[in-house]
Amino acid sequence: MERSTKYDVQQLSFRRMSREDPKPGRWILPLVVVGIIGFTYVFVNALPPAPVTSTTVPPASGSTLPPDSTASTTTTTLEPTAAAFVAELDAIETQANDLLAEAQEINDNWDNESATFRGTQSAFEAYEVKVQDFAAAVAAVSPPPTVTSWTAATGAAGTMATAAGNMLDGFLDPDSAAGRRSGLADLQAAGAEALSAFGSARAAVGG
Repeated sequence: MERSTKYDVQQLSFRRMSREDPKPGRWILPLVVVGIIGFTYVFVNALPPAPVTSTTVPPASGSTLPPDSTASTTTTTLEPTAAAFVAELDAIETQANDLLAEAQEINDNWDNESATFRGTQSAFEAYEVKVQDFAAAVAAVSPPPTVTSWTAATGAAGTMATAAGNMLDGFLDPDSAAGRRSGLADLQAAGAEALSAFGSARAAVGG
């Protein structure tokens, strides 16, 4: 009878243990993983939205989109005859400006007593030759038909040559200092007229 009771107690204990989980710790890791996933989801949703950056890409070649007006450039190509005239005109304008500056310098050097009489005379004589050559070069230019101001240019260049001779004559005349200064004023006025005519000629050919 006692043995039967011990056997029943052992059977009851065995049944109780079999119904319980022999490894309760194995559920801890899945619970931790689920918790991490839930925390990550809540954290990501709480973040502010990222800023949106837009980049404008210029249309490729052959695109039908209208070009950007700020990037467009216009290039004007002159015909060969007009281009050659403009190149010649550039040289003549530079020479005219140089001659005007040289005339002023020669007179200033004499008035400031920084040049000798002989040196100033030689400078005026050489200068007259330069202006005469300049007037001849202007007269020899054959402008395109669209240029209507070249007659004024040749006339102004000829007046510059005459004024250069008057400056020399006024310098050589001891009683005519005013003649030298008057010749300088006439040369400067004619030079300004010539430069204006050159500018009109440039505009006429689109240069």
